[in-house]
Amino acid sequence: ILLLKMSSNEKSDKEGATPEEKVTDKKLTFLSQYTKTADLSLLRSHVIQKWKEITSQTHVYVCIREFSFLDTRIDDRHPKQYEELLAEYRSIGSGSIKICEIGSCFGTDVRRLLLDGISPSDITAIDVDGAYWKIGLDIYSDKETMPVELRLHNVASASFLTGPEESLIGYYNFVYAGAVLHVLSKVEVELMLTNIYNMLKKGGLFFGSCVGLETEGEWVGVSTPSGQAQRYLHSADSLVKLLKKIGFTTAEAKAADRSLIPSRNPNYPTPAGNRNQFLHF
Repeated sequence: ILLLKMSSNEKSDKEGATPEEKVTDKKLTFLSQYTKTADLSLLRSHVIQKWKEITSQTHVYVCIREFSFLDTRIDDRHPKQYEELLAEYRSIGSGSIKICEIGSCFGTDVRRLLLDGISPSDITAIDVDGAYWKIGLDIYSDKETMPVELRLHNVASASFLTGPEESLIGYYNFVYAGAVLHVLSKVEVELMLTNIYNMLKKGGLFFGSCVGLETEGEWVGVSTPSGQAQRYLHSADSLVKLLKKIGFTTAEAKAADRSLIPSRNPNYPTPAGNRNQFLHF
């Protein structure tokens, strides 16, 4: 199941807001829970300090400008799939259910899994770069205690499941990829989805979300992180078609309710007049 968030070139409605205004008490809920710190003023100052370091050191996506790394998405955007994951895990037990997150970024959703009782040995966190993960260790103050190590891999590579990583074929019950597909080219999207299909056990579940378009096509003027190709945005229909072509027997993708994305202007057109969306799958 995929959730597609249609793409957008518009600025955030909150762009004029100060960091202090963006980091609301609600925004700090998970960080407070994870760090067991009740002083929200202290947490807010800590987060904003680290955020300023981020903006001066590395590439800053819109979601990072909006402090989205403080939100857990795996449960909030995919409650049905996450409840299924937890229920199966609690029913069968540790050691038998394996979970992989691709594009772990700051590691917020990995920490959600840990707080909900998933054993570190059953979680694999993968990203192509470790810069954000290291910053996450500072934000969540667990550099010395974080039990899950990030594995650096390019899952959108034809050679990913070769060599030592061949052991990951058919290994996972659940694979989650939030906000990943839309940073890839058309070829890379298919490679990543093919690798994910091969990583899953028979009957396994892949779910996540990404930016998309009402009609599939290149994201005008936006290149992949390598700068070597244009990013490609699928529509709900084209993504389902691709998933089934790869081998998924059941595939579903839908555009999210735009009211759930307050920082996006729902009427903003792309240069081609092809409206952006956010897709869940």
